Amino acid sequence: MDDDESIDNGMEVEQPEASSKSAKQVYIPGVSRALKEGEELDFDPGAYKIFYSFETKWSCLSFDFVREDDPSTDLPLKCYIVAGTQADKPKNNELTIMGLKNLNLLEDDDDESEDELSDDDSDDDGDSKKEAIFHSVSVSHYGGVNRIKAQRLGDGTVCAVWNDIGKVQLWNLTNAVKECVNMSTKGKEEKQIQEKPLFSYITKKEGFALDWSKLKQGDFASGDQARNIHIYRMHEGGTWVVDQRALNSHSGEPW
Repeated sequence: MDDDESIDNGMEVEQPEASSKSAKQVYIPGVSRALKEGEELDFDPGAYKIFYSFETKWSCLSFDFVREDDPSTDLPLKCYIVAGTQADKPKNNELTIMGLKNLNLLEDDDDESEDELSDDDSDDDGDSKKEAIFHSVSVSHYGGVNRIKAQRLGDGTVCAVWNDIGKVQLWNLTNAVKECVNMSTKGKEEKQIQEKPLFSYITKKEGFALDWSKLKQGDFASGDQARNIHIYRMHEGGTWVVDQRALNSHSGEPW
């Protein structure tokens, strides 16, 4: 029986519904088409379980996660990160330890519908409990930070820093991390403390490549724009010695 006969006999024929929306595609910078005038990129909430936005005083080129004493996967979540700023003047830069706390899962449409049925008082109370909390402790740092890498050494936290004035430094962030962990206000709280670098080494050129050794605790390496790779070795008493003879057979600038 063809379609015409089906219609003539009063039988209903199901037709596929036309899609009202075109299929979503991931936008890849440099690959996807350029944005048209007035277009803006937006995130797809379906791609995330948790999504929050936080702001620092200055833009940051690099950040790293700080390992906690007692990490937990129970909700609400929290995490600690350290970032280095790119301020307008060298003297205004900072190393900033941030505590991102009270992080909850994104609500789906069903949860939002249930919330609309609840009374205003319970809505306000629920919203306040799910608001993310931002705590930060900053340490003054001279020069913009190209790269920062945190490492747990014993009971303390240190970070290696590459700055834009050609210095590789080590900073003890143990006190700053403790201050951030102990902050308990329900809203935004910021504090600044003073520290001095544990170690400092001046290179011929600035660089961006920096990482801790996974084979020997406390050792790390840096790569600069003069193709030099330096190895820094930790010695007893919390001191570091750098190999003066750099590895320089690298064929390109280490990034």
